[in-house]
Amino acid sequence: MKLNYPEAAPNGTLFRYDLLRSKMEVYLEKQLVLFDHIKLEPDEDMAGIGYMEGYTHFGTMIIIDERVNKVFLEELHVLFEPLTELRIGVSMLAVPGFALRVLANSTQSIEHIQSVTHELIRK
Repeated sequence: MKLNYPEAAPNGTLFRYDLLRSKMEVYLEKQLVLFDHIKLEPDEDMAGIGYMEGYTHFGTMIIIDERVNKVFLEELHVLFEPLTELRIGVSMLAVPGFALRVLANSTQSIEHIQSVTHELIRK
């Protein structure tokens, strides 16, 4: 799988923001089973290690489904391994499911990874 998407808007600029904050709580039978908190405040160190690591775009997808298992995640790892222009992390959750995180240089790259993952899940 090869991705060829532009790294910025047609005029060459990137979307600017002062703060991105996302909090998600997932309850299963009235029990909190997942708390995900992302906070990005751009500054001169955002591109560094531990933050965006030189990438301009961040995407996340969380799937909770009792059919998710290690074999499925291994399929994802094999599928995404050749995509060296992206950073993709897939992690099992404490409940049946997984979290997918993507660092990329375009929205389209992230959408593509999420779409491929969604199609694999539907199968």
